[in-house]
Amino acid sequence: MVRWWRDRGDRRTAQRRVCGVPVPDPFDLDTFVEAVARERGRPVHVEPIPPGEHRGGVCGLWIATDQADWVFVEESTSPLHREHIVLHEVGHLLRGHSTSAEDLVSLLPDIDPARVRAVLARSRYDDAQEREAEEFATSLLSGVRRPPSRGRSDVALDRATRVLQPRRR
Repeated sequence: MVRWWRDRGDRRTAQRRVCGVPVPDPFDLDTFVEAVARERGRPVHVEPIPPGEHRGGVCGLWIATDQADWVFVEESTSPLHREHIVLHEVGHLLRGHSTSAEDLVSLLPDIDPARVRAVLARSRYDDAQEREAEEFATSLLSGVRRPPSRGRSDVALDRATRVLQPRRR
């Protein structure tokens, strides 16, 4: 797998960066997207794709206009899947991927293609740009530290971990 990030400084004070953007520790998607916007000098908006509006099996979409980047993500998915989709789309914009605005017309026929600089939709992984964006999201998420959470599933996981842990003698 491609490693998209690098450490800066010594191991105790290392700040991970991906494509020049600092990765928050612990990881927070909104903070990371804000850092991407600052690095690019333009807003990055993350918006839901409402249920029933999916076209062609697309669960994520990145649209670059002259003023901003727009990431659209399936609304009715799990939080972890949503995070992965958003990072996949951010991978496209950080890597400078693009395709023709005509592709947008088939997905969103009401948008004027003349206002769009680039568009990429997440549905298949049979081309190099899609694989690269998928590797970006997977690599980033596999190396982040999560903030502690105390949801119901965490309590069950803690209990299972205690039961399954080898006992110290």
